[in-house]
Amino acid sequence: MPKTYHLELSPAAKRDLKRLPRFIQKEIVFKHLPEIVKDPFSKTEPLLGTLKGERSYHFGRKPE
Repeated sequence: MPKTYHLELSPAAKRDLKRLPRFIQKEIVFKHLPEIVKDPFSKTEPLLGTLKGERSYHFGRKPE
């Protein structure tokens, strides 16, 4: 049986999500978050230092 993962957004992430345009919110909620839940270790990077044990997901265009 495949392992099931749980995704938990921080209060700050929830606030940030609400501030985005509605079409971007929908893309994140219906496209990106399900991909993370499906296979979090291949879609995210481990953090270091005081955030060790947490993971980071990057999407969209990188700043120039």
